[in-house]
Amino acid sequence: MSVSRGLFKQLANNFVSSVFADFTKSFIIQVITRVSDGQGGFTKSWSNFASLTGFVELKSGGQVVTTTGGGSKIDQNEIYIFQFEYIDGITLSKRIVYDGETYNIMSIKALQEVDVWLLVEATKGEPT
Repeated sequence: MSVSRGLFKQLANNFVSSVFADFTKSFIIQVITRVSDGQGGFTKSWSNFASLTGFVELKSGGQVVTTTGGGSKIDQNEIYIFQFEYIDGITLSKRIVYDGETYNIMSIKALQEVDVWLLVEATKGEPT
């Protein structure tokens, strides 16, 4: 039996809505744009690309200690998974804003390699 993309998407959304309704979270995908500085130059600014609802979970986390020039620094090393309905245009150059924090996109995977549901891995913090 063959299932059309539209029917699969509808079934997946119905399943997600009914089973995981309590786990839906709102977040924003942002894109960096060049904005005129009013003096002939440009500055970079983040603007909203898409507002989404999906799932957010901590995949792994910990602390990393780096030593440079006689000093030590402890950094949080947390990877989050954002899961949401497929939208075109999500790239590694964008970022996610969730619960007042920014997350750098590390990888983007389509669930079962079908353009219906995305799994995005991201780390907390400002882009470098």
